[in-house]
Amino acid sequence: MFAVIVRLNTFVTGGWMSETTVRTPNEEQKKSIEHSGGVLLSAGAGSGKTFVLVEHIIYLLKKFRTEITIDEFLNSNIKKYLSSIVMMTFTKKAAGEMATRLYKRVQFEYENDSEDSLFWQAVGKNLNSLYVGTIHGFCYKLISGNYFPELKSHFDIIDSDSQKTKLESLFDEWFIESKNNRDDFINEIVLFHRKQILNSVFEIFSNPDLRDFWGDSNLEDLNSIDMKKTMNELLESEDWGRVTKGRFDLSGFEGNSSKAWFKNIENFNNVVKSLDWNSSDSWKRILDFFESISSLRKTTAKDKSLEVDEYIEEMKSFRDFLKANGEGIISFLDNKEVFNSWMSIFFELFSYLEGRYEKLGGLTFSDLEYYVLKGLEGKPWAIKKIGEQYKYFIVDEFQDTSEVQYEILKNLVNQDFKKLFCVGDVKQAIYGFRGGELGVFRSCSKVTPQNLYLSKNYRSKNKIIHLNNTLFDFLFKVGVNYSGLEKDPVEVVYQEYPGEDSLSGCIERILVNVESEKKPNSKDMDILEAGYLFKSILEKSKKPGSIGILYKNLGASSHLIPLLTDAGISFTAQVKIPMNEGPLWALFSTLLEGFLTKNEEKKDVGFLCLGILKWIGSDKKLEEVEEQVLRFYKNISLLGFYASFEVIVSNLGICDSDYEKNFSKITHLNELAGEDPENLYKLMEEFGPERISVEFRFGDNPDNIFLMTAHGSKGLEFDHVFLGGIHTNGRKNSDSPLLGKLPGSIRWKISAEQKSFFKSPIYLLEESRMKKKDFAESKRLFYVACTRAQDSLTYVDLRQNGVGLKFTNDSWINGFRLYEEKLDQNSSFQISHVDTIEEEEIFEGRDKSSEISSPLFQKDSLGIIFRKNLARPLGLLAEVSVTRLATLAQCPRKFYLSNICKIDEEDLERIGFGNNIKLIDEKSYKEVQEEEVRPKRNTRERGILVHDAISRGVNGNLVCPLDIKGKEKAAVDYALGLLKEKNSHSFLSETPVKFPLFGQMISGTPDLVLRPKDKKNPPEIWDFKTGTQKENSELAYWFQLYCYGIQTCLEMGLSDDEEVLVSLVYVDEKKTVDKILTKLEIEKALYQEWQKLADFDQVNLDHCESCSFGNLCQMKSTYVARP
Repeated sequence: MFAVIVRLNTFVTGGWMSETTVRTPNEEQKKSIEHSGGVLLSAGAGSGKTFVLVEHIIYLLKKFRTEITIDEFLNSNIKKYLSSIVMMTFTKKAAGEMATRLYKRVQFEYENDSEDSLFWQAVGKNLNSLYVGTIHGFCYKLISGNYFPELKSHFDIIDSDSQKTKLESLFDEWFIESKNNRDDFINEIVLFHRKQILNSVFEIFSNPDLRDFWGDSNLEDLNSIDMKKTMNELLESEDWGRVTKGRFDLSGFEGNSSKAWFKNIENFNNVVKSLDWNSSDSWKRILDFFESISSLRKTTAKDKSLEVDEYIEEMKSFRDFLKANGEGIISFLDNKEVFNSWMSIFFELFSYLEGRYEKLGGLTFSDLEYYVLKGLEGKPWAIKKIGEQYKYFIVDEFQDTSEVQYEILKNLVNQDFKKLFCVGDVKQAIYGFRGGELGVFRSCSKVTPQNLYLSKNYRSKNKIIHLNNTLFDFLFKVGVNYSGLEKDPVEVVYQEYPGEDSLSGCIERILVNVESEKKPNSKDMDILEAGYLFKSILEKSKKPGSIGILYKNLGASSHLIPLLTDAGISFTAQVKIPMNEGPLWALFSTLLEGFLTKNEEKKDVGFLCLGILKWIGSDKKLEEVEEQVLRFYKNISLLGFYASFEVIVSNLGICDSDYEKNFSKITHLNELAGEDPENLYKLMEEFGPERISVEFRFGDNPDNIFLMTAHGSKGLEFDHVFLGGIHTNGRKNSDSPLLGKLPGSIRWKISAEQKSFFKSPIYLLEESRMKKKDFAESKRLFYVACTRAQDSLTYVDLRQNGVGLKFTNDSWINGFRLYEEKLDQNSSFQISHVDTIEEEEIFEGRDKSSEISSPLFQKDSLGIIFRKNLARPLGLLAEVSVTRLATLAQCPRKFYLSNICKIDEEDLERIGFGNNIKLIDEKSYKEVQEEEVRPKRNTRERGILVHDAISRGVNGNLVCPLDIKGKEKAAVDYALGLLKEKNSHSFLSETPVKFPLFGQMISGTPDLVLRPKDKKNPPEIWDFKTGTQKENSELAYWFQLYCYGIQTCLEMGLSDDEEVLVSLVYVDEKKTVDKILTKLEIEKALYQEWQKLADFDQVNLDHCESCSFGNLCQMKSTYVARP
C-alpha cells in the first residue's frame, strides 16, 4: 500500500486540552463555508483557503447533526455520512496537513461543545471514514474496491523508474518482433534515437491526458490532415494571421509607393491572398518571394510608421519560420505516403505497448487515473454504484487539475455539479508538466452554480500586495518574451490588505551598474547577482524572521551556496546532484566493486569505505570498518546484497534522515538486477549520473534560511523573500526529440541520404503551443514566488552602462523592467542601494566564485548522521508489523526465515518441513501427540471472538455485547470491569498505529491504550490473553507491549524519565501481570532485541520446542535437548 491516503488514527476522549483556536471568518469566507456544494471558490494567495475547507467540513457536520437523533449517530450513521465525503488534495503533504488540521478542529468542538460532546466524540472516532488524500489515491481506492470488474483489484504501485524499465522492455520486444517489416535505414534511425523515443513514450504514458489522446487517435485520421486547418492553428498560435492573409491596408501610405518597404508589403499581400495551404506549389511561391528580396527594411526617420514596422516584423518572423521549415512542409505535402509510413511505426508502437502494458503488472499513479477514466466512460452502472457510496467531493488546488482528472470528477458526480466544491487560484496554476490545465478551471466556472472569491490577503504586507496586484495584472496580459499581448490572459482579481498600516511591507531593488565594454555572460550575471543577494541576506539574517531565496531553476543557486557556507551562515538548500555523489551510493558502490574483485584485492575495500565515512563525520577505526566489511560479504549469501547493505549501514552507526532519497534508488536497482552483482553494477553505472533533488543542510540552525525552487515554495511563506537567477531563468532546452507528445508530431526523413530531419506540421504546432504555454506558466510561477513574501521582497537588477542585462528576453527581470517602464510604478520600490563596478571586478568573480564542489557529501552528509552511543540497525523491510517483529524476540533465525525469506507454515508443509519436530526432553511421547492434535484453530477463533467483544464493549459504555455468552462473557466482563475503575483515563480500543522504531517504520494494532486525562497518571497499554499463562511464551508479548509503549510515548511527547504501564491481562484466569517502565527503559529493552538483526546466525534454543521452523533450521545439526 502506498502512502497517499491519509488516515486519522487517533481521537482522544477526555484527554489533554487541544491547542486549536477558532477564528471568526470574514464575510467572503463565511459565504464560502456555509453552503452544501455547487461552488467554485477562487482563493488568492494568503486568503485562508485551508481555513475555509476545514470550517466547511465542520459546517456540514453541524448541519448533519440537526438532521439526526442521538440514537442515529450512535448507531453508525455518522460513519456512513463521513464515508460519503471525499476531500482531494494535490499532494500527499497537503493531505497530511489538511487531515491534521481537521482532526484538531474536531477535537476543539468536542472539548468546547458540552451539549453535543457525544456527537463530536463519535465524529472523532469515525474521522477515518472521511477520505482525505490525492485524486490518484482515490482512484486506487476505487480500483481496489472492485468498482471496475474488468480491472484487477490487487496490484503493486510502481515508481517512475519501474515504469521506464517496463516500457523499455516492451519497446525492445516490439522492435525485435517488427524490425523485418521496416526499411533498414528506418530501423537504424529508431535504434539511434531509442533513448529519445523512450523518453517521449514515457511522457505519454505518464500523462493520462496524452495517453487518452493517443488511444483515441488513428492513422486514418492523420492521413487526412487538413493542412489549411493545421496552418491556421499554427498562424493563430504565432500571431501571423494578419500577415498570412495579406491584411495590411496600404491606403493612406500611397505617398510612399516608391519606398522598398511599400513594394515589399504590396507584393507580399498579392502573393499571400492567392495561397492554398494544402498545395505545395503555394508554399514554393511564398518561399520564392522571400528569396527574391534582399532584405525587409522598416520605415525610415522621414516616413516613420510604427504600424508599418510592426507588420514588417511579423513578415520577418514568418520568413524566418519558412526558411527553417518550408522545405519540410513542402515535402510533407508531396510525400504523404512516406510520412504515413513513419507515423504507422509510432502508432504500431503505441498499440503494442498499450496492449501489453497492464499485463506486465504494477501501476503508477498516472495509470490509476487513466484506468479509472476508462472504467467510468460509458458505464452508467459503475457511476451509479460509486455514487451510492460517495456523494460529495471537495477538491483543493483545483487550478492544477488535469483534463483527465476533471473528466473523472464529472463522472463521479454524474454531471451534477452541486456535488462539487472546488477551491483554487488560477494565477497559481504551475503544474502544467503534470497535466494541470487552465481550461479546466474556466470550464468548471461556467457549469458550477456559484463562483465565489476570497480577496483579502492575510499573509503579505500592504506594499507587497499592491505590487503583486498591479505587476501581474500587467504581466499576465503580455505575450511571449514580454512582447505583444497574451490572447487569453489570466484575470487578476485584486487582493485587499485587511490591516490599517498602508505603508507596511517593503520592495527592495538592488541596482548594480557594470561599467564595461565586454558583456558579461550568463555565468557572470549569476555570480554578480549572488554576491549582492548575499550582502542583503547577511543583513536580514541578523534580525528575526524567516528567509526564502527562490529560483525558477536551481542552477544559479550554486553561486550563492559557497558564499553562505564560507560566511558560516546556516541554511537549508534544495540542490540537484548526480545520484552517484550521494554518500550511501558511494559506499554501496565501493562494497559492490569489492565483491566483484579478486579475493586478494578485497583488503582495500575497508580502507576505501573508511575514507567515505570520514567525509560524512564518522569516527570509526579502520579495524572496525574492516570487520563490518567482512561480515557484509559473509551476509550476502544469507540475506542478499541490499539487506546485507542495510545491516552494515546500521552496524556502522549510520542513520538516514532522508531514507527515500538515499536508499530508494539503490533498492530499486537491486530489484531490477535480481540481486545479480554484475547486472547491478551495470545498472549503477547507467543510472549513477542521473540528477536527484536533495536537501543540503548547513550549520547549527539551518531552519531559518531556505534556498529552493519556486515550485517547492508553493504553500509556504517567508518573512523575507529574495528572488534569485532572474537574469538567466529564461534559458531554453533546445532538445528536439524524434517523437513529440501529440499523435502526428514527429521528425522524419524521406530517405537515408537526407542529412537533417523534417518536422511534421503537427510537430511545429506543438512546438508553438508549448512555447506559449511554458511562458504563461513561467509568469504564474513568478507570481507564486512573489506571493510567498510577508514583509519584504528583494531582487537584484544588473545593468551595463545603464542598459539592463539579461540572458534571454523571457527572464523574470524583464518582467520587472517592463512593468516599471510602462506603468511608472517606481513609488512601489525602495532602492536598497546602487552600486557601480568596474570591468575587472566582474571577471575576477569568475575565478573566485567556487560552485559546489563534487562530490557534495564532502561538504554535507545529505541526510546521513551517526549515532555515537548506540549503533541503531535500520531493519530490513520497508514496513513491518509489530506481530512479525516480535518473532525477533523469540529467535533471530526465526525472524530471518519468516520475514526475510518470507517462508510461512504452508510453505513448510509443501516442501516437507512441516511442524513435526521431535525434541529430546522430559515430555512423554503421548504428551507430544496430544499437543500435535490440539485444536489450535478453535482456540485462535475463540481468542478473536473475545478480543472483538471486549473492543465492542469498550466502545459501548463498558457493557458486554448481548451476543456473548458463557465463559466468553465471563472473560469479557472481567476485562470491562477493570476498565470501569479507570476513570482517570480515556480509551483507544484496537486503533491501528504506524510509528518509527530505530529508523524502521512499524505498524500494528494494540488491544487497548489508556490515555491519562492529566499528567498525574501514566499511560497504559493492555494486551488481552485467553487461556492459561505460560511464562516461557511471554517474551514476544512483552516485546509487542514495549513497541506500543514507545508509540504512545512518541504520540504524547513523553520525556525519557516519564513512565508507562504495560499489562498482560489474562481474562480467563482473571489476573494481570504489570510492568512499569520509563520511556528510556523501554527503549533499551527494545534495543537489546533489535541488535539481533545484525546476526541471524543466532538461535534461541529455548524456543525450538514450539517453533514451526525447527526442522528447516536444524537441517545441518542434531536435535537440540532442552536444558
